Amino acid sequence: MNLVVNGENKIAKEGSSVNDLILSFSIKPEAVVVELNYTIISKDLWDKTILNENDNIEIVRFVGGG
Repeated sequence: MNLVVNGENKIAKEGSSVNDLILSFSIKPEAVVVELNYTIISKDLWDKTILNENDNIEIVRFVGGG
């Protein structure tokens, strides 16, 4: 299925969850916030939130510095 992730077209397996998507990018889940179709998804819902064709996902990483 086609998704838009951080403004780029991506392909994901049908029935993938938000958690599946995060893991496919080898991202540490504790270091990101996920927005699905302009709504922030709580981490405890990532496994239960199934992605659909043409969903818009923004993955925002926390960056430390000083």
